[in-house]
Amino acid sequence: MTEDFLHYVWRTRNFNFKNLITTDGLVVEVLDFGQWNTNAGPDFLMGRVTIDGTEWVGNIEMHLSSSEWNRHSHTNDPAYESVILHVVLEEDVPIYAGRQRIPCIELKDRIDHRLLGQYLRLIATESWVPCAMHLERVPAITRSVWIERMLIERIQTRTEMIYVLLEETQDDWEEVFYRCLASAYGFKINSAPMSRLSRLVHLKHIYKHLDSPLQLEAMFFGCAGMLNKIFEEEYPMQLQKEFAHLSSKYQLGAMDARAWSWGRLRPANFPTIRIAQFASVMENFPGLFRRILESPDIGVLRSFFMTTVSSYWNTHSDFDKPAHMVSKQIGRQSVDGILINTVVPFLFCYGKRRGEEFVGYALDLISALPSEENTITRHWSAITMPNQNAGHSQALIHLKREYCDSRRCVVCAIGNQILSSTQKS
Repeated sequence: MTEDFLHYVWRTRNFNFKNLITTDGLVVEVLDFGQWNTNAGPDFLMGRVTIDGTEWVGNIEMHLSSSEWNRHSHTNDPAYESVILHVVLEEDVPIYAGRQRIPCIELKDRIDHRLLGQYLRLIATESWVPCAMHLERVPAITRSVWIERMLIERIQTRTEMIYVLLEETQDDWEEVFYRCLASAYGFKINSAPMSRLSRLVHLKHIYKHLDSPLQLEAMFFGCAGMLNKIFEEEYPMQLQKEFAHLSSKYQLGAMDARAWSWGRLRPANFPTIRIAQFASVMENFPGLFRRILESPDIGVLRSFFMTTVSSYWNTHSDFDKPAHMVSKQIGRQSVDGILINTVVPFLFCYGKRRGEEFVGYALDLISALPSEENTITRHWSAITMPNQNAGHSQALIHLKREYCDSRRCVVCAIGNQILSSTQKS
C-alpha cells in the first residue's frame, strides 16, 4: 500500500468517519477534510476538526505508520507546526510536538475491505497498465476528460525549460525560441549538444550573415567542433576558412566534437545532417516566431521547417565521405515532431504570458496533427483508448509514464472510477 491510497480514501470520504476517536481516546469530528496539497508540506491544508469539544483549524498530515513523522524529519520543520491532526493507517509510536502529543486517528479498521482489495489488486497486476482489464467499466466521458487533462500536464512539463530560458534571457522570446528549436533539431539523441551549440552561435551573429549559407554553416559546424581536422574536399575547407575568419571576428568558442552521438543512427539522422538542416532553417528565422503566431495553417507551419540543405549534403552524410545522391530534406514526420514537442509548448507558454487565445491555438494545432505511432500508443489503442490525433497520443504517453508505470491509480480519474465502482457493486 502507498500513502497515496490514504490520501484517496480521505479526500473521497471512502472510509467510516463516524464516531472517530484519537488513539489516546479523544472524540474527533471532522468538519472540513481540508484541501489536498500536491506540493511540498502537509498533505491537506486548512482542515477543520473538533477534538474533545474544541474546534481546531489547520493542516492534516497522513502516513502509513505514525513513525514516518520522525523518519521524514517533520518535528523540526516549521511547515508542520500547524498540523492539527495526524491520520495514519496504524500508530506504531505516539508523536509529540514538544511535550504535547499530536492527535492521531487510525484508519486500518475503517476502510472497506472490498475497496482495499481492489486497490491492492490494481497496483499488483502484471498487466501493461493496471486498468487494462477494467476499462470497459469506465464511461467514455471519464476517459475523454482525463485524456484532456493528461495533454495539458504533458504540455506543461515541456514549458518548464521555456520559463527557465525566459528568465535567463529577460523575456527574449525570439532568443528562447531559437534555443528551443536548436534543441529540437537534435531530436532525442543529440538534443543536449544542439542546445549547447545554440549558446555558442549567437542569434545576433546569425542575423549578420543571413545572405551567406556558407558562413552560417561555417559558424554552426565550427562551433560544433567538426572542423578541427584536415580535409580533402573543397567544401569543408571553405567552411574552415570562413570559420577561422568568423571565429576571430566574434570570438567564437568550439565544442568538443566527442559531445555528438553517432552510434546506431541512420546517415539521414547524423548530427552533420541535422546541423545542416538547422542552418537552412536559420536563413529564414527572422520573424519566424511572429509568422508562427499568425499562421493557423498546418501546411504553412510545416513549410517553415521543410527546407532544403546545401547541395554538398545531398551527396554526403559526413565530411569527406561521398555517398549516393539522396535528398536530405527533413521528413514530414520529423517536422510534425518539432511542431508537437517545440512549437505547441512554446505557443502554450506564450499564451499563458501574453493571451489565452494562443493557448487555444496550441491545443487546436496539436489536435489537428496526426497521432504518433509507437509502442505506447499501439498498446493503448488495443485496449480501446482514443488515439485519433497527436493530442491524444501525447496524453497517452504522459498517462503511461507518469501514472500507470508508478501505479498512481488513486490520483487518476480512470483508477478512481474503477475503485468507486467497487463499492457500488
